[in-house]
Amino acid sequence: MKSVFSCLADEKMAPKAASLTFQFREKIVPVTFHASIAPEVAKMATTCEPFQTWVKNCEQPSTDGRMIDIRSVEIQSVDLFGKRVGFVK
Repeated sequence: MKSVFSCLADEKMAPKAASLTFQFREKIVPVTFHASIAPEVAKMATTCEPFQTWVKNCEQPSTDGRMIDIRSVEIQSVDLFGKRVGFVK
């Protein structure tokens, strides 16, 4: 049985795949995801309504007028509720 530390170390060392993108303002933002996540699931995560809402909210200025700049997104895990995206981390 692996210790918690070695499981975490193995997870952090796993390769990531980069094949997804999304548009943020006028630029294309790359999305990387953990190798244990199927590409179809990663795509579901980036096309689900909560993710799209997050992107739209980030495009708006904050209450103090500052703007967020998203240069990349890394998906570490996706929890599915049946065939629906539940949580994205």
